[in-house]
Amino acid sequence: MVHLELLQKISVLNIKAADMTLEELEAFALKINSFIDNYTIIAGRLKQSMSDRDMATIPGCLGHVAEILKSINADVLVNECQGYVRSAATKDVDVLVAELTAFTSKLSALSIDLQMCLYADMSATAAPDLAAEEEGGGSAGTKLVLAVDDAPFFLQALKAHLSDTPCKLVCVSSGTEALRFIERNSPNLFILDIEMPEMDGYELAMQIRAREKTAPIVFLTGNSDKESVIQALSVGASDFIVKPSSKEEVLSRIARFL
Repeated sequence: MVHLELLQKISVLNIKAADMTLEELEAFALKINSFIDNYTIIAGRLKQSMSDRDMATIPGCLGHVAEILKSINADVLVNECQGYVRSAATKDVDVLVAELTAFTSKLSALSIDLQMCLYADMSATAAPDLAAEEEGGGSAGTKLVLAVDDAPFFLQALKAHLSDTPCKLVCVSSGTEALRFIERNSPNLFILDIEMPEMDGYELAMQIRAREKTAPIVFLTGNSDKESVIQALSVGASDFIVKPSSKEEVLSRIARFL
């Protein structure tokens, strides 16, 4: 069943979820499932066309994306997608690919949001209300955030994104370093890359929970397929950040935890 509270937070959907009957919600859940399955396939084709700089196939792929977006009333993204279709023939290929890379990140984030609406019950832990329950990681008014990623570029970007927020950001590049850090510290939020050598994000999340650290876990991912999302939820994911992401997207994803 669709989690109505989560569905209502997806601003790009042109629906009034609160006014839906049970039957309408069930019908919409079927559309969500169809979108998730079809998007994985179509997005794969679009990304391959972008990688190949194949301007002959990009408009067709975008047309298919627009159709599946229409099925779930994602009107804002439909309009953006159709704009790329109209401009594909005249726009510089490198500029178009850069714009589409950002656009596909939005689509992946939408796919994950929709999956959260369907599969949130599979989460191993519910995200605590940090306003009511502090783990004691940071000083008064300050949240302690531990970010783990083997890619220095993202950690540097995260530092810049969070520079004006009321949090202390600690960055490490491996699961081993993260576990060493939490021996003496209790972060209020974990931001974990999924794809890391030696210990991936899933294993690290399990190790964090095994050490009775209950703070929310936000996963960094470039993969929005159903199996990956369900696995992340099963080890305690509270939310996801899709790479690459803008500063606004990163901040909106973690704002509820800071």
